[in-house]
Amino acid sequence: AIAYGTTRGAAQLNATANVPGSLVYNPAAGATLPAGANQPLNVSFPPDDTTNYTPATAQAAITVTQATATVTLGNLSQTYDGTARAATATTDPAGLTVVLTYNGATTAPTNAGSYPVAAVIDDPNYQGATSGTLVIAKATPVLTWGPPAEIVYGTALGAAQLNATASVAGTFVYTPAAGATLEAGENQNLSVSFTPDDTTNYN
Repeated sequence: AIAYGTTRGAAQLNATANVPGSLVYNPAAGATLPAGANQPLNVSFPPDDTTNYTPATAQAAITVTQATATVTLGNLSQTYDGTARAATATTDPAGLTVVLTYNGATTAPTNAGSYPVAAVIDDPNYQGATSGTLVIAKATPVLTWGPPAEIVYGTALGAAQLNATASVAGTFVYTPAAGATLEAGENQNLSVSFTPDDTTNYN
């Protein structure tokens, strides 16, 4: 047996005859056979002494095993964006088909988390596999909060000042809270913390 891509040589093309003559193989030496079991090799033998001997033929079977290719996974660190986040795979030799599964499923995951990835070459002439982990990180919401307009001392903080927005749904907690009265003065700090409703996928 030989692996796919191996040139057949004396170990495979080793027919003998009991009289002098020529051995002509088909497929010829140097031909690349596809992977598979019991593939026919043929030889024809024209004898040197054609007066006393007739030409002869023979056949043997050869098994060609799949060659081993390498698979490299990529794009394993991503950030949640609401769409499926797929890993990538490259092969050597290049261009082979690779089947990717994520924790056993063929559909790429969407939610943040860690997912075991298996990559298996799907090719009649090559075999190979590798594994890794796809990590989808939580996304950070975008908060927008313009500078509040000035207020007069004694005016309680309300929706006109505590009006931050976020790119996703969630809850705002302000400090100072709504209803608080600030002392007179410039550039007093207001702060907000935001807890998203979807804590699986957002910080």
